[in-house]
Amino acid sequence: MKKVFLIAGSCTLSVLICIHTNAQHNLAHEYAGIRTASPNNTGSKHYINDINIKAVRYFKQRYKDVSNEIWSKNYLGEYLAYFTLNGTATRLFFDRQGKWHTTLKTYTEDKLPFIIRDKIKSKYYDYSIRSINEIITADSNGLPTYIVDIKYKNDTKIIRIYDGEMEVWKHLKQP
Repeated sequence: MKKVFLIAGSCTLSVLICIHTNAQHNLAHEYAGIRTASPNNTGSKHYINDINIKAVRYFKQRYKDVSNEIWSKNYLGEYLAYFTLNGTATRLFFDRQGKWHTTLKTYTEDKLPFIIRDKIKSKYYDYSIRSINEIITADSNGLPTYIVDIKYKNDTKIIRIYDGEMEVWKHLKQP
């Protein structure tokens, strides 16, 4: 009698393990294009269900060609989508309700709009452009703010350009 219960128990356990493994495989295949990451590599896990569906829909409507995005959620419950496309690193920030509030793009000089590059180079022609951050917020009505890091010898400046106005945001001189 003990043998019958032992055999029945092991068969039931085997069936349950197969069903569980198959279900995990199907879910992994369904969400293969969407990856999640823990903020600051803290080791805490995030699942696709942790991301607000409104944020995912907003992203998928505007970035149809992107399939390599990585989603994360910070300690305040806000969401971040990160991806790289054509050499431009892009981060989209969403609030707790999944509403978009900021886009941050980071790229090199060759991707900077000519009008912005010309404005910088006409005043700082000896300086080299090291990096560009383009920021668009919900409050900026689609107008980007450019934060440009330029350097000449030991002189580094961080330039801010918004709505055609350029200013030195930070000036760092190294001895």
